[in-house]
Amino acid sequence: AAQRGLDLAEATDEEDQLAAASMIRLLIARDRIARHQPVADFAAAALARYPADHALRLMLAEAALDEGKPEAALEPLAALLSVDFEELHTGRLAFDRRTFGEAAFLAAARACSVLGDREGSARCITTAAKGGDAAAKAWIIARLDGLRRSQPAKGQI
Repeated sequence: AAQRGLDLAEATDEEDQLAAASMIRLLIARDRIARHQPVADFAAAALARYPADHALRLMLAEAALDEGKPEAALEPLAALLSVDFEELHTGRLAFDRRTFGEAAFLAAARACSVLGDREGSARCITTAAKGGDAAAKAWIIARLDGLRRSQPAKGQI
């Protein structure tokens, strides 16, 4: 049923239908998580189709962490933390402000921890608790970028 709804919604370029399709993809991903099925690749494909869907971006980061691919979470997390929620205009899509703050900081803390950056992890947790100002966000984004650059290129492991 979900696939049929998705096919119908994606058959048009209308903003309402594309927003519905994005939501359907998010629901399919959540269902996969509930069934303990891998979702990172599905979320990445959905995000490629709907790059303005920041809920998918957060889901991709969290799924990558859950699936033992912390390096795949770094870029989506940095992108989320780079969003100025007050300036965000996404048409029919609506987002919980925590997607760009607390939830992203806590996922970044997990990524930093798994990648051995205890200082980064602690700062992410502290920032999540305090709400995160622009300077704290900039520090964490730079830290995530540094972690991403320090990871071996695919095929070099």
